[in-house]
Amino acid sequence: MEETDQSSEPSVGDTQLNYFVDGKCNVCESDKKQETVSCLLCEKQFHMINCAENENADCLPTSAFNHIHKAINKTGKYATRPGNFRFICNTCTTKVEKIKTCTTNDNIQILDSKVNTLANDISVIKKLLSKTTEGNSTSHEPTASQQAANQATHGGNVWTNNEQVNKMKSHLVISKDAKCDLNDPAISINSCSAQIHNKYPDKNGNTVIVCGSPKSRDALKQHILDKGVNPDKLMEPKPRYPTISVVGLPTEMEIEELRSKLLFKNPQLDQVCTNEHAVFDIVSVKSLRKNTSVFQAFVRVSDDVRAVIKSNGDKLFLGWQALPVYDHLYIKRCNKCQGYNHYHRDCKNTQCCGLCASSNHQYINCPHKDKAATDKASFFSCINCKNANKPDTAHPAYSSMCSMYRYEQTLLKKSLASESKNY
Repeated sequence: MEETDQSSEPSVGDTQLNYFVDGKCNVCESDKKQETVSCLLCEKQFHMINCAENENADCLPTSAFNHIHKAINKTGKYATRPGNFRFICNTCTTKVEKIKTCTTNDNIQILDSKVNTLANDISVIKKLLSKTTEGNSTSHEPTASQQAANQATHGGNVWTNNEQVNKMKSHLVISKDAKCDLNDPAISINSCSAQIHNKYPDKNGNTVIVCGSPKSRDALKQHILDKGVNPDKLMEPKPRYPTISVVGLPTEMEIEELRSKLLFKNPQLDQVCTNEHAVFDIVSVKSLRKNTSVFQAFVRVSDDVRAVIKSNGDKLFLGWQALPVYDHLYIKRCNKCQGYNHYHRDCKNTQCCGLCASSNHQYINCPHKDKAATDKASFFSCINCKNANKPDTAHPAYSSMCSMYRYEQTLLKKSLASESKNY
């Protein structure tokens, strides 16, 4: 391990500034040494209270500092507890992480060599299997082993299945401002060589054309461009990314400020976000429904970013907190008809109660909703499960355990550009 220089003090450019020099804190000039904690590795004293003005300084609330100070010195209730608590400053932590990174790189090279060897062995086995299959069967239908291999390869993720990917990438969106009348004989998209399966308006008034393949989509796009339509008015659907919720923010924060602090306290996340294809977009910050003093952030992430968070135990660090991270699969549900993928303002269906499935009233006016839990449960009835002829309908339409709700979640997962392993 690299030896720590005991004689040199941290420079102004270091990530940690709140250290004691000449008997005073370098940030707030406090001389209260009883408010300091000693680093285990470099043994320097760091001032831990009232340095909050500097975002790079380690600081703690007084109550938290008192607990940590007792834990380090094993006094009070910590005197008889097993184990030791030690503080390590940011500078020393960075040095340790660099050493670990070097060791990790060595292990990666060894694993990479083993993977290459294994890949060669698999290639030989595939050739042998291919010859055996050709000798035993002339059918074009996949064998049971091939079907199992395909299922294992795709893993239920449509974005690793080339056939499904091509279907999902064969859409062309024509802006409503394009001034392009697709029924105009001058354009005549039906005479185009592209294979067109469907055409429909989206919720924004744009026209979506579903082609048979990306090649057909490109041919149609060129055909429309040749008719003089502005290229900016032709779009391809952007990939949808999974959303996670980061729970336990102590206060409502601005999106840019929160993103900056999360990247600062999570170096692995910061590193992967330097990739131009990485996605870590904070959509919103809202309070919890049952505890308005606690906030959560909804973040749209790409697969590589989700993998980093997963490897960190599904946690993100913010200050001295370790915030739990959950996958967030939000399904729109109408509180008028209880159907999915739309809201009340866009609903043209028959009214239905979400608790008892009655068409005579909405949930807010349901005569059973104020009854005791046991009495209310006897009236539970899910209209979505009823319409789908599901055996279990004795639950409200808004239940998270509803089989139709979970089915909608499955469809949403398959429409995402990546699918996390913990779904």
